[in-house]
Amino acid sequence: MADVQGDRPSSPRTVRKSVRIDMTPMVDLAFLLLTFFILTTSLLRPSALQLVMPPLDAHGSPGFALNILLTRDAVYHYAGALDPGDDPPHRTDMRGLRKALLAHNHHTADTLALLDEALAARRITPVAFDTLRERSMRGPGAGLCVVRTGPDVPYRAVIALMDELEICGVGRYSITEGLLPAEELAIDLAH
Repeated sequence: MADVQGDRPSSPRTVRKSVRIDMTPMVDLAFLLLTFFILTTSLLRPSALQLVMPPLDAHGSPGFALNILLTRDAVYHYAGALDPGDDPPHRTDMRGLRKALLAHNHHTADTLALLDEALAARRITPVAFDTLRERSMRGPGAGLCVVRTGPDVPYRAVIALMDELEICGVGRYSITEGLLPAEELAIDLAH
């Protein structure tokens, strides 16, 4: 019949031996690889930002720049440097400033109008339009504007001015805080 299974004799316990791995060759290999990659990698050399500065006139300021003075009450503009014997800056509003910006930046404004027509007639793609628009706005023939803000100028006035610069295709401009002493005097005399 069936074999009756009895208790099995207990199996001898297996003794596990601890394994010791020598890490010295692996550390040596890691340092060799690290040394190899450090010596063969060319490091990035720091480079300076290349600036294209406009030519200076006899007074040391950009001769073809349109200077825009933004005060709390009005907007003033003049071209080139402000000499003591020159006419005072022209007082205007944003509409008058747009006319002055378009007159100053007429070449770029004409180019942008042609690009708008080409885009509307589907002769160029929107990507090509954006690329050509950026090139013409920031190219060497584009108009340059220097914007200086007086004290207590509201933030919305600066934003409105930046919108006008964008509408007129002026891509090269700088905005700084504070009027020059000669500009403050000319504004005071213009009142």
